[in-house]
Order: sequence, then C-alpha cells, then structure tokens
Amino acid sequence: MSTQSCSICGPKRTSRALCNCCKEYLCLDHLKEHDDLLNAQLEPLIDNINQLADRLQQVNVDSLLQPIHIQLDQWKQEAFQSIERIYEQKSNELNELISKKLNHLRQETEQIQTKIAQVIRNQDASNEQIDVFVKTIQNLEKETTDIDIKPININIRPLILEDNYIIFNVEKQINNNNDPLMLSPIIQTISSSANDVDCIACNDTCILLHHHPTLCLYDFNLNLIKQTHPYPDMSIADMCWSLALNRFVILTDYDVFVLNDKTMSLEKWDIRTRKKGHWHSVTCSSEYLYLTAYKWGTNAYQFNIRPSSFVFNRKWTSPTTCVKDESIDHFLHNNNNQIAMIVQNRINNNKHFQLRSDQTLQCIWSIELKQCQMTVHRNRFCSIRENEWLIINSNQSHLLYISRDGIFKQIVDYNFNQPPRWAFQNKSNFLLVTTNHSVNLHQLL
Repeated sequence: MSTQSCSICGPKRTSRALCNCCKEYLCLDHLKEHDDLLNAQLEPLIDNINQLADRLQQVNVDSLLQPIHIQLDQWKQEAFQSIERIYEQKSNELNELISKKLNHLRQETEQIQTKIAQVIRNQDASNEQIDVFVKTIQNLEKETTDIDIKPININIRPLILEDNYIIFNVEKQINNNNDPLMLSPIIQTISSSANDVDCIACNDTCILLHHHPTLCLYDFNLNLIKQTHPYPDMSIADMCWSLALNRFVILTDYDVFVLNDKTMSLEKWDIRTRKKGHWHSVTCSSEYLYLTAYKWGTNAYQFNIRPSSFVFNRKWTSPTTCVKDESIDHFLHNNNNQIAMIVQNRINNNKHFQLRSDQTLQCIWSIELKQCQMTVHRNRFCSIRENEWLIINSNQSHLLYISRDGIFKQIVDYNFNQPPRWAFQNKSNFLLVTTNHSVNLHQLL
C-alpha cells in the first residue's frame, strides 16, 4: 500500500491524515499546527460576537423607537383632530338645520296668530277662513310633533381605517442617500374629472387643491376640510405656501392672492413692478416672494414679504435667468438659500434641472434631463427627503430621482393607471401625486 508524503515537509515525512479543511495530506506536527491556526482564528470571532451580544443587550427599545412613536402619536393626534373637525362641522350644520326649521315654523305660527287676531278684531270670519286656519294649524302641529319625535334623519357611515395607513419598513433607513426610492401602493385617493386638478400646494398639516372652479383644503388623509369658490373666471397659474405669512399664495396670470386656510378668505395683494408681467410660477423663502413671468428669456422677480404687502426688491433678466431662447418652466425654493428650476430650450427642445443661489441666481449645478422633452404639460418637481429632488415626467409616466448634488439616481415608474402631473412630500414621508383623474397618497419606502 503506497503512502502519501506530508504536503508541507515533502518526501522527508509521511503524512498521517488528510485534512478535510484544505484537502491536503499532513504530518502530525503540521496537522496540529494547522489545527492551532484554525483555533486562533476563532478567538477574535468570539470577541466580536461577545461584543455584539453586549451591544444588543444594551439596546434601549424605548429610546430606539421614541422618534417613531412621536410620529405615530402625531398621526393619532392629527386623526383625532380631523374627527373633531368633522364632528364640529356636522354639529354646527345640524344646529343650523334645526334652527332654520324651527324659525320657519315660528314665522308660520306668528303669521296665523296675526291673521286670526285680525279676523276677530274685524269680526268678519267666514267658514272658508276657519277651515284654512284649522288645516294650517294642523299642519304646523304635525311638523312640530315630527321635530319632537325625530328632528332629522341621519346617515352615518362607519369610519374604516385600513392597516396600510401606516407601513413599517425595517430593512431600509429612509434617510440613507444610497437607498432607492420606492413607493407604497395607493393608501388613499380622491377621484376627479379629466384635468380637474389645476394646481396644488401643501404645508405641514394640509393640502390645497384647485378643483376648477373650487379651492379645496384637505388633510393628509385626503379628508375634505373646507372649500371656497373664488372668482369664476380665475385662472390659477401656480400656488405655494408662505411660512412668513402663514398663508397660501395663489398666482393668477396677472395678480397675486393670499389665502387664509383657517377662514378660506381670499385677498388680492398688489404687486408693484415697472411693467406688469404675465405671471408663470411662484415660490417663497422665509423672507422673500419669487415670481417668474411667462416669456422666452424669462424675467424673475424678488419681493420682500411684509405683513400686508409684497415690496419689490430686485429683478433678474436674460441672460442671468436664461438665454433668450430659453424659459423657466417651474421653480421652487428649498429653504436652504437655494432655488431649483427647470429651464427649457425651444431650439433643441432640451431641458435642464438647475440649482441656483436665491440671492444672485448663480448656478450651483445643472443636469440635463434627457428623459424630458418639451410637452404641453409643464415638468413639475418637488423636494423630497433631505434636499433631494423628484421631477415629474408625465410624458413617460416616470418620476426622476435627483440627488442633492445634482446626480441622476433613479427612474421610478409610476404604474398607477394615469401619468403623474404634480407631487409633494410632507414631513411624515408621505408623497402626494396628482394625475389627470385622481389625487393619490403614497408612502415613501
């Protein structure tokens, strides 16, 4: 029977075993040495796993989940507030309905009293008059009895809360800049007729939608809070929220309005410039209102925000804004002393997404939007996560995800029946997307 030499010693020594780990024949000395080396590699692993066990033992679940519980408590509080708001609204409506009905009965009763007293005073009663009085009194008695028994019919639908209103994702951290952008299925939706939602704006607690010809205020569960009917011929070009005013700013072709979301009162504020523009876009910082005028070689304007007025501060013209064959399609302030904008060129149909200084309009970075060609619909965009950007490409039903440094990160297919047109993210990582026929609420995953 032939013997095998030690693979390390060579022919000098005969092997004693075949190592199952490295599949080599080894003598006793090298077998022991190999075994010692393997055991030595285990010692740091033991240290690592012991340290990991200690870390896991020291994790304070309450502290770890405190920010999440704060968000849940905020959601609960907002849900209660929404219920309380609807309850107060319906209670007031109920009181008004009953008061109106009782006032009507009181007026009818007083009229009959007056007529009967007049007939008695004139002493000219007839059988026909008495019959009319009797029937009228009987009808009033019946209506009064009906109110006593059952004042009004009420139909209350049960409030159904679905599990997907709150979605936990333990596999990814939302704020990790390397994470892909993912949308949950539609959590809630509002249906609308074709092209019904003209404009949209949001603050931290509510959403303002222009369902032509109505301005509607919704909470982030898409429950209707209030609505108002502005001027019938009011053509709204853009809307935004002003933190300085604590009001919504509404831009029409030639005027600027301020909307109080508590009372839904609409007030026109004068914009004093040397030449009145055909307005196109509006955005606000903590100090300034910014407007663009609709033209090639777009003009941009900056106004100081005062408690009851906008005071003209400066004007930018071409080529600072863009060259004469370009226009600013949409722009948005990110509260970081910067304005993002989409600039389109009518010669080559190209579009660029740019980040600029809000004081000089000097370009910080620019990225070509090869996926977006000039279309009928404007390419809207919104700020998401931490100063990153989401651009709406309605033509191909895409959301284009851009980093804070101007790096193209991802194309997100929006496969929810209709192409997207607008998008906004609130502080709770919910994304609101409008289409031609609906307003959809998603969660960013």
